[in-house]
Amino acid sequence: MASYTLKDGTTLTDDAIEEMAGRFEAGEFPGHTTKVVVGRPRISREELKTVTVKVPASVVVAFDRKATEVGETRSQRLRELMEDDIAEA
Repeated sequence: MASYTLKDGTTLTDDAIEEMAGRFEAGEFPGHTTKVVVGRPRISREELKTVTVKVPASVVVAFDRKATEVGETRSQRLRELMEDDIAEA
């Protein structure tokens, strides 16, 4: 039987995990629960439009690297740069 140590130091065994899974499957959720929202969170109240642009592959690689360095996805970085550009106008 395997055991797993969580970040907080708690140790779980396979039996404990199976017991918890059975309770969850039966609809028992111990502790505080919140409303589950399916899908990605909305990023705007406005209608969203897709913007497509072609750039050299090397630019995409460099841009993605930069986005990763600042902890963002490509889309997040592009949105941020577009909003900053508009704000400066």
